[in-house]
Amino acid sequence: MKESLLQQYFDGEIGALSLKTFLSSVRGVSKLVRGENLECDLTNDYEVSLKNLRKVCDDYLAGWLDEADVVAIAFFLLAADHLIWDKTTEQGSVVAELVDDWNSPEIDFPITARNMRRIARGLDEGIYDPGALSADESS
Repeated sequence: MKESLLQQYFDGEIGALSLKTFLSSVRGVSKLVRGENLECDLTNDYEVSLKNLRKVCDDYLAGWLDEADVVAIAFFLLAADHLIWDKTTEQGSVVAELVDDWNSPEIDFPITARNMRRIARGLDEGIYDPGALSADESS
């Protein structure tokens, strides 16, 4: 998968279903192998925003994306060279923490409709509060 596909998705140039087609090629593949499936094709940095992550929440809640897709998006964000965020800013810190949690839902918090609704509300306020998420609920 190419970095540019995530940028196009975030910018609304391709929809969740188109992105899902590319993400499906890495479902169930180990994280080490998935890293080999990322083509860093952007020449300029693209700053990932809270609005971008809200889009992922919305598409999950609409049923366009599933848990495996969200995990793959997070993994590719972490592995990409030009999809960036500044951890020294409040917004960048929120992006960093949420992407890290989405990358390992089995360790942090499950990707469920309930949690994604809570995350979406927090992103609207510019925050991510893992304490508001449920580790033991599946809906």
